[in-house]
Amino acid sequence: MKPDLECWAKEVESLGSLPVIFHQLNKALDDPHSSVDHFGEIIEADPGLSIRLLRIANSSFFGFSSRIATVGEALTLIGLKQIRDLVTATVVIDFFQDIPPALLQLEAFWHHSLACGIGARLLAIQRAEASPERFFLAGLLHDTGRLVMCLKIPERLPDILARGATAEKTLTEIERESLGTDHAEVGGTLLEHWCFPPLLVETVRCHHAPERAGQFPMAASLVHVADIVAHSLELGASGEPVPPKLEQVAWNRLGLEASILGTLVNELDRQFDDAVSLFL
Repeated sequence: MKPDLECWAKEVESLGSLPVIFHQLNKALDDPHSSVDHFGEIIEADPGLSIRLLRIANSSFFGFSSRIATVGEALTLIGLKQIRDLVTATVVIDFFQDIPPALLQLEAFWHHSLACGIGARLLAIQRAEASPERFFLAGLLHDTGRLVMCLKIPERLPDILARGATAEKTLTEIERESLGTDHAEVGGTLLEHWCFPPLLVETVRCHHAPERAGQFPMAASLVHVADIVAHSLELGASGEPVPPKLEQVAWNRLGLEASILGTLVNELDRQFDDAVSLFL
């Protein structure tokens, strides 16, 4: 019987709330009278977050030619929504800290997630998409459903993982056979419960089936392709014993030449270690 995913999301939330600053930033973004100064005050109230944000702004992730010295400068150059997304990335990583290592190697999991996020952002830049940081966040969060499964069904995961290690099917297919759902649907439900933007919800839910994305097919395709690239480069591990199959519809949708993949891989490799040190 398929589990009640909304119930799972509520129970995961009850394990601990997302930091107050996350909700404050979302409220400020939704307020038409909010200013850059107000946004900066919210961030600067958390010295640790301010320092981390400035490190991100001055890293290879953005590659600005001059040093950014204040949160206000970062907000002006990067943008409020993009800063919100970077803060969200750090908040969600911190939220899932107590996953049993017997079920999932959390460091390897986040390494893969970061590589997928960076890859999605770089692909978005190649396509000249607006606000590429939103695709970084979508890539970073694409497998959060696996974290929910570790918390909600720890007694069933060893069998699913064991089958994944020996079967020719992907772990995602085995999840569907065993549970009637998979980590993509679980993750999308969690983000929807947390009131994340619809783009993130649908992209996470459809990252293995981008053809099913009705509202944001490009975002789902960007993350799908980035996920394949991250698996191929063996940057971390998501739990999948074999790389997922590339859906040709996703690659065709991007409209990019295969020749860009070399540049993508080089740039991803250049940014990866920096991103690990900044977010983990």
